[in-house]
Amino acid sequence: MSLDYYLKFINDQSNLILHDLRLPYIKSYYQIDTLMMIQTFFLILEVKNHANFIRFDHKNGVMYQGDKKYEDPVGQAQAQVHQLKSSLHKLGIRDMPVKFLVVFTNPKAILSEEKDERVIYSHQLLQKFEELSNENQTSFIQMPQLNAIANQLITQNKPLQSDMFKQLGILPQNLKLGVICPSCQHLHMIRKHGHWFCPKCQIKSHTAHLRSLFEYQLLFNSQITNRQFRKLCNIESIKTASRLLMSSGLPHIGEHRHRIYHLNYNLQQDGRYLLDYFDKLNFRE
Repeated sequence: MSLDYYLKFINDQSNLILHDLRLPYIKSYYQIDTLMMIQTFFLILEVKNHANFIRFDHKNGVMYQGDKKYEDPVGQAQAQVHQLKSSLHKLGIRDMPVKFLVVFTNPKAILSEEKDERVIYSHQLLQKFEELSNENQTSFIQMPQLNAIANQLITQNKPLQSDMFKQLGILPQNLKLGVICPSCQHLHMIRKHGHWFCPKCQIKSHTAHLRSLFEYQLLFNSQITNRQFRKLCNIESIKTASRLLMSSGLPHIGEHRHRIYHLNYNLQQDGRYLLDYFDKLNFRE
């Protein structure tokens, strides 16, 4: 998401950009952070957010961040190129050039000079894209076919559903529930006189519960009932909970106590505030 700012400079109607693709390959899947689809070539962006000094041992397929050791992202991207070409071949696209760049987005990253030229900082993306465009000027497909391929890749996309509680060793019952203050992050706000009130900074809000709904989708499920919403936000009144859910504009099925609301938030757009909050936490540390 932090790369979006730089993508705006090269995004136009002749470029298609797909994010977070997870596509089938043999009996498994492969993942592409960002895929730029142009009529003359496809560009895979392997995005890294590592900070501090980063050095590379491309020969042995290793990347180092201080004492930490990781797989070389150049090798990762090269594998994605091979896998994407296989996917395109099945769609009848055989000669399309597929390029890659490894993009470091963290402003605190310092990349060693002994690195592949395709490893760049995010502010270098426009320059590298123009260089690749100049090297690849032959159009292989027209826009209607490009759109059709993009739609087919989206259809094949299978997002990874991870059980984060299991991965992190957290029990759901250990979570602190309630509505978080949008101003001071205090947990939890109090519902009174038709609005949310923060006992710490004294602000009032009519929409603070929307964050709770979004994070419920991230943590638990894309469906929620009135009872689950009351527990989530520490609300006692069934009518109040129903009114808040209905005013949130969520699609629903069923009636009365059997009604189920569908949480259909866009995780990239609606989750941007989490990046800001994460940055603030890092800054305080």
